[in-house]
Amino acid sequence: MIESFQKRGSYAAERVKPMSSTTKGSVAKLADENNSGRRRTQRVKIAIPVTVRVPKANASFYEEATETVVVNAHGCLARVAVPLAPGQQIHIINQKSSEEQACAVVWIGKFNEGKTEVGLEFSEPAPRFWGITFPPEDWNPADRKLPHIFSPPRPSTSK
Repeated sequence: MIESFQKRGSYAAERVKPMSSTTKGSVAKLADENNSGRRRTQRVKIAIPVTVRVPKANASFYEEATETVVVNAHGCLARVAVPLAPGQQIHIINQKSSEEQACAVVWIGKFNEGKTEVGLEFSEPAPRFWGITFPPEDWNPADRKLPHIFSPPRPSTSK
C-alpha cells in the first residue's frame, strides 16, 4: 500500500527558485553545525523533483513528492510534510531518472508553510544521482556573475 502526497500546481523542472531568507539561514546553520569550513563537495542550489519514501511498520511505505533546495554528492536539503527524525533511514527517488538512493536524516530544520527542512545524507556518495555536474572545489559562485570579455587573438608582430 502506498500513500502519496501530491504537490499542487505545475512544476518546471529547469526552474531554480530563489532561496528565501529562512532557507538561507537554515542552509548556513546546517553548514555551521556540520563543520563546513571545508566541504566534501560543492553545494548547488537547485530545485530537483524528488520522491521521499519512508518505510512504515507494516512493510508498506509512505511516499511524498517534493523538491530539493540544495544538493551535493553526499545528499541534499529538502522540504517535506511528513515528520522525520534524525537518524531515520529513508529512500529518495530522483523523479527525472527514477534512480533511488538510501539515505539517513542528519538534520531537522525549521517548519514553515506545512513543511520541514531536512538534511539527507546518502549511505554512499552518489555524485551522478542528481544528473548535474558539480563545480570544482575552488569554484567561487561570485565569479559566475562577472562579465566575460572576449578578446580575439592579436596578430604577432615579431618575425
